Amino acid sequence: MDDSVFTKIIKGEIPGEMIYQDEACVVLLTIEPFTPGHCLVVPRKQVDHLWDTDDELYQHLMSVAKKVANAMRKAYDYPRIGQIVEGFGVPHAHIHLFGLLQPIE
Repeated sequence: MDDSVFTKIIKGEIPGEMIYQDEACVVLLTIEPFTPGHCLVVPRKQVDHLWDTDDELYQHLMSVAKKVANAMRKAYDYPRIGQIVEGFGVPHAHIHLFGLLQPIE
């Protein structure tokens, strides 16, 4: 499999804005945000589908997503944070996190 755009960012081959990183994953601001702060939780290891990650990595990604989502709620005063795993654009597992501007009624 060729390196994805995320792998190239992680390797420093192309620019990207990393707001968090650890030994297993990074969090990148997306270049096409739905709302301010829209970011992606991405495993360092390129895996095509989130569902193909091992349980330990999957749980770690979700744990990081929760921490980042809580930080986004505080930083942007969002009433809710959305999470999407769609798997269409990039052949590298990733979780979208974005703020919802209006409260759900």
